[in-house]
Amino acid sequence: MITQYAPFSIARLPRIEFGRGKAARIADATAAYGQNVLLVTGESSFIESELSGTLSRQFAKRRIHAEHVRISGEPSPEMIDKVVREYHDADIEVVLGIGGGSALDSAKAIAGLLRVKRSVLDFLEGVGPELSYGGPAVPLILVPTTAGTGS
Repeated sequence: MITQYAPFSIARLPRIEFGRGKAARIADATAAYGQNVLLVTGESSFIESELSGTLSRQFAKRRIHAEHVRISGEPSPEMIDKVVREYHDADIEVVLGIGGGSALDSAKAIAGLLRVKRSVLDFLEGVGPELSYGGPAVPLILVPTTAGTGS
């Protein structure tokens, strides 16, 4: 027997939305922050999914330009720093992470560092100077596709 859960929303920021059909609102939620999005996904599961084509059509309809970064495996500080260097001057208005833990963790770090223009190592405990993070961060939308602890 499959139990149906009622849709719900929690809080204002961070806002959590749950329920059937919520994925159809991704493009609208993204457009609320701007037209230039950095899409962060896993290596292949998003591209092979039905959501990829749907989101691409929705973005085109709303004239949203998306740069796509694929994360293969566990993200390293070097990988995050490379993405931040590549896109820090690209006028990214929102980061959209879709996928499992690696994609979502990467999206969080990238959104936090794009405007700060510092290495992720500067903020990690026991590694670098352990700076306090003061922002600013790029707005972030996360769409978990797995039920792991990060979701």
